[in-house]
Amino acid sequence: MLQTLRSENQNYINQHFSKLPGKEATFFIQTFGAFDNHRDHPLHRHSFVEFCYILSGSAVYSEGETDHQIVSDTLLMTPPGTWHKLSSTHGIQVIWLGFNVIEAESTAYGIHAYERLRTSPVRIVSNCGNTLSARLWKMLYEQAASPFVLGAEIFGHLIHALFAALCDQFTRPEDNRSFEENNRPKRSSSILLHQARQFIRDNLSQELHLNTVAEYLHVSGRHLSRIFTSDLGISFSRYLREEKIRRAVHLLTESPMSIKEISNEVGCDTVQYFTKIFSKEMGISPGRYREEVASQATEPVFLQ
Repeated sequence: MLQTLRSENQNYINQHFSKLPGKEATFFIQTFGAFDNHRDHPLHRHSFVEFCYILSGSAVYSEGETDHQIVSDTLLMTPPGTWHKLSSTHGIQVIWLGFNVIEAESTAYGIHAYERLRTSPVRIVSNCGNTLSARLWKMLYEQAASPFVLGAEIFGHLIHALFAALCDQFTRPEDNRSFEENNRPKRSSSILLHQARQFIRDNLSQELHLNTVAEYLHVSGRHLSRIFTSDLGISFSRYLREEKIRRAVHLLTESPMSIKEISNEVGCDTVQYFTKIFSKEMGISPGRYREEVASQATEPVFLQ
């Protein structure tokens, strides 16, 4: 059984929590409220998007010339400029929220998500009592009934979580994913390069290719290749080979591992191949390096 509503809570929230900044979007709350026995109101429209959640009871939702029979656990979305009304013979328990996005304080992704939401062809979602948004709506309803109002920061997190849940219910996920992939800020090249180099070091004994590392980082091979060339001045394949030689030099110098074991450790299929690339880069075979140079060298010097 839901609690009795407190009008002073609703007034306080509307007065003090109108602007709610977030990571992707800043919302301006135009209206927030709840009724435990709503029956009727005049036909009207808004300049912002409005959502209503019917917690209990049955009603008729009129949008333009069309009437819809509404029951408990139904979510309604009314786009800006749409004439509408919600009427009930016996009364319904309802909560509503109307808001828009402050574009100057929002990212392209946040603005896009809001536009997708307010222009969605989906207006009514039924049987949503067990959804995330329903649970969030009920938490908002409790705020209208509780003797204690959440702080603005927590209330803001609640609204932003509800916004994300509404996007999932009223828009196609692939639309937002596609936009996100193309428009969200990308990780800087320095971060990607660091992650790529760390992955190579941690997995040097495996068969590594450009696309292997790119797939792990969720970027294209072409993009990763450009980062190595622009930031390090060498290709991915050249960096990988140099990293193998660095590891080999360290193991030849500091460990009792055999040449075969070192070959496996740096991801070479055979001792012959390992010997070939080591000799090409260092001008000396691994065995001779260990015998003649290891005790003196501290850093490998690559032949150009």
